[in-house]
Amino acid sequence: MALRFDVIPALPMDTDCMRNGTRSFCKTATIGFNLYDNEKKLRLQTIYQTRAEAEYVCQRRNLKRLQSSIQNGRRNSI
Repeated sequence: MALRFDVIPALPMDTDCMRNGTRSFCKTATIGFNLYDNEKKLRLQTIYQTRAEAEYVCQRRNLKRLQSSIQNGRRNSI
């Protein structure tokens, strides 16, 4: 069974832009980490500052889902 949630780097934000003729150059800053929902194919909006924090939340969400599916399996077999 594939895990539903994964940790991914958050999208970088533009912090400073300068224009040189028709070109513009922007500096980007990484802002942390997001969780990605593999089932719904979308990035969750919550931003975690460290990968460790995101991994912790990710593991909890995946564990909660696994426990829920096990309990539902037991109910269906009775």
